[in-house]
Amino acid sequence: MKLHVIHNITYRYSAHVVLAPQHILMRPRENHHVSVNSFKLTTEPETKLFWSRDHHENSLAVAYYYDRVEKLVVRTDFEVETLERNPFEFVVRLDAARYPFDYMPAESAMLAPYRDSPDGKSRPLLAWMRSALHEFPDDSLELLTQLNQTIREHIDYRTRIEPGVQAPDETIRERSGTCRDFANLMMQACHALGLAARFVSGYLYDPTLDPDVPPGTLHAWAEVYLPGAGWKGFDPTHAILVDEHFIPVAVGRGPANLNPVTGAFWGAKDTRSELETSVEIREA
Repeated sequence: MKLHVIHNITYRYSAHVVLAPQHILMRPRENHHVSVNSFKLTTEPETKLFWSRDHHENSLAVAYYYDRVEKLVVRTDFEVETLERNPFEFVVRLDAARYPFDYMPAESAMLAPYRDSPDGKSRPLLAWMRSALHEFPDDSLELLTQLNQTIREHIDYRTRIEPGVQAPDETIRERSGTCRDFANLMMQACHALGLAARFVSGYLYDPTLDPDVPPGTLHAWAEVYLPGAGWKGFDPTHAILVDEHFIPVAVGRGPANLNPVTGAFWGAKDTRSELETSVEIREA
């Protein structure tokens, strides 16, 4: 599937401000299932972008501004081709097909950052999973697909404009959350099970999922490392595995620092900022 994406982000300030370096995570992650055919990133005011790969191999652009501004606009316009039509087309290594399993020593060392919950609170999560799932299937993939489905069945999706991500216990207690909260719950539930998992931010295009919302939107999901299959995406917001409708942009140990644009500004004490964002995705 070829998808054309236009993403606009606008910050407006109530007075002139000086911008700190702005860190931009908006270029899709390429792999054997995602190819970037074209990509253009522009900002207003114009400036030179310094590109690098961060410690998670995300494509990071840093923009430096030297004049005082009242507005910052960041815009991407790109085309990608996604190929993962059947998300179940993989083979789990025999020694990992049954849960629980141990990662091989070399894998375990590399995956260590993705196995520990950032807040270390695994016991309440395990209790909730035992209650919700009743019993843990001994088939590793079945366990993950059931967990993915269970989160969707027990948690109601709602839009929340406030920044940040809810802790898993808050999402469980409130029984509601955004896609960020769903993904964080899935990731940390996998950590509690001893599985390597990470947070993913990107885009979702699928007009068949919800006719009442635009077919293209910013989205978040989780990836779990299954030996033999590698990193596999699970979207608990829709209780599906990640396929050709998903465009990954950035991954991390958690949701922190994965916003499309991150950066401070300096101005008068009472200076306010407003954010506007729009995403347009269509088949190319």
